[in-house]
Amino acid sequence: MKSKVIIFFSILAIIIIAGAVIQKFSTLQTTETACTEEALMCPDGSAVGRSGPECVFSACTNPGSFTGQLAQSPDGAYYLHMKSVLPEAKEPYIMPLDFAAANALGYADIVGQEVTVSGSFINGNTLLTTVYMPTSTLTGNTPATNPGSNTSNGGRVMAPKDIPLKVGETGDGLGLEITLKSVTNDSRCPPAVQCIQAGSVTTLIALATDSTAKTVTYVSNAEPLVYEGYKISIVDVTPAARSGVPMKSSDYTVTFHVESALTGIVDNPNASVTHSKTSATDCKKQGGTWDEIHRECGGIDATKCTAIGGEFNECGSACRHNPNAEMCTMQCVQFCQL
Repeated sequence: MKSKVIIFFSILAIIIIAGAVIQKFSTLQTTETACTEEALMCPDGSAVGRSGPECVFSACTNPGSFTGQLAQSPDGAYYLHMKSVLPEAKEPYIMPLDFAAANALGYADIVGQEVTVSGSFINGNTLLTTVYMPTSTLTGNTPATNPGSNTSNGGRVMAPKDIPLKVGETGDGLGLEITLKSVTNDSRCPPAVQCIQAGSVTTLIALATDSTAKTVTYVSNAEPLVYEGYKISIVDVTPAARSGVPMKSSDYTVTFHVESALTGIVDNPNASVTHSKTSATDCKKQGGTWDEIHRECGGIDATKCTAIGGEFNECGSACRHNPNAEMCTMQCVQFCQL
């Protein structure tokens, strides 16, 4: 009799434990998110789906420069209305724009005008806009007001400028203020010394326009830093490195080179925008996506790149436009450089 009681309660305990496990598993299943199988078309015609716990659209993967009409909704959001890549489409393609709050203040005045924007996608087809230029600038007409503009009154991009700075000094280049806050590292190879690498100088600089400000670390041998329509690089550091002799921060003079990120359009009466416009047209004729800022045509193969006079790169860095990126995926990016 006693053994039957023990068996009964053992079976009862097993049933209770099994029920608890089944209930726990069912609860976990019900908390999993099942995203709807929708597709959002990107500007280049590709599509992305929903993913993640909030089922947001994945970011489009082919950023570049886009031209269209700037629009603003009643709630203040900005959009770019542009021609769809689908030949049968009768309505314009609408791409949401995410301007920095300070920058967006100056764009309400040119709603309805044709503009060219560049940046990176943050979710779905929303473009985090880092570079903006009225299309009228490309044709030589007077551009609309643009905070931090690096264009002259005639609507042409101003010529490059070199700015030598000592630590603590501030210089102005085409409307961009640069302050050399400090020199944090110097790994340059001294003269008459054999080194495996030439080395570099690491600086901490503050950048500011009329409406934005940013402090960044920049290395002398890095790719040019693109900020608010400007390209900044270091072209000279003096004095030369000294073997076994440490230098004080006040000894350094760093020369920064500032130019417009819109290459090929300078404040020169003899300058021509024909080459720039032809490159963009040729790229689009080949089915590519034109990036005016970096003069790259994406989405075409080596044969098409050669046909338009470009140089095909089979394995470019994913962070080639942002050398100071904290994270960079190890992947090859194919593009055509013009």
